[in-house]
Amino acid sequence: MNTKHIHFHHYHENNLPPHKPFNTNKMAYSSFKNIEDKGEVGGIGIKYVIQGVENYTVGHEMYGVTDNHFLLLNQYTPFYVFIDTQEYTNGLCINLSTEMVKDVLQNSEQKDEKLLDLPFDFCDESKTIPIMDKIYPASHSSQLGIELQKLASQIEKQLIEGDPKDLLLTTDDIYYNLTTALLQSQGKVFNQMSKLKSVKQSTRKELYKRLSVAKEYIDENLDKNIDIQDISRVATISPFHFHRTFKTVYGLSPHQYRIQKRLGKAAELLMDIEHSVTEIAFLTGFNDIHSFSRSFKKEFGVPPTKYRRK
Repeated sequence: MNTKHIHFHHYHENNLPPHKPFNTNKMAYSSFKNIEDKGEVGGIGIKYVIQGVENYTVGHEMYGVTDNHFLLLNQYTPFYVFIDTQEYTNGLCINLSTEMVKDVLQNSEQKDEKLLDLPFDFCDESKTIPIMDKIYPASHSSQLGIELQKLASQIEKQLIEGDPKDLLLTTDDIYYNLTTALLQSQGKVFNQMSKLKSVKQSTRKELYKRLSVAKEYIDENLDKNIDIQDISRVATISPFHFHRTFKTVYGLSPHQYRIQKRLGKAAELLMDIEHSVTEIAFLTGFNDIHSFSRSFKKEFGVPPTKYRRK
């Protein structure tokens, strides 16, 4: 395959992107303190915030995208963006061509890539690719998050070392990597959503979004003593309905999920000698060292002190 350079644009307050939607592979690095603008996604849109806060209005939904999070938007989605921050908000605006996305879907091997679980009919060219339009954390548990973090790091390095107006990135591999990661993550999302038994697709989608908000709330408050009433209130679902549907989708009850995440975080902290085992127990939300050690051994087969020495 011939090496092709990707033309990359750098936008700031005095250099705004065009409003015309495009269905081609494009990306732009933006750096703003203040902006109000509107646009439309031509392909599959990824709005990744590296630093700061970007506020989007999409239909009747409002999204506040913060550090190391991204918003996914479906094809032909109109949006309004608003930024008003003291420090610069830096982000990546990526458009993936639907033609390329369909090509990746059609030609990926299901056994290896697990990409063909998406409910997409290739025979009907009028159909759009189903993307769950919501905010996602760019965590290390998400391949798309990893790809976005690597890309942002590469771009900001080139901005420091090179010409800030126009950057040349390597090859089309970047777009193929992003597309593959996107479809892997969306395949997982739609598989989870299919476990919900609501008759209407719109109801399943809305319920899944609420469960996702609650799941991220748990992830961000592992050190706090929150209960199911607190979490279900965030999801705006009754406690019983929340408990039942959360377990249906994720395979664990909210309590089991929270303990699993706490122990995973503890395992990460134990790899460093900065904190004692007792400190790690409290940092991950356990009330005492004994309950922490008992839960940790049950999960990993060894007590935390022995795990640290491995």
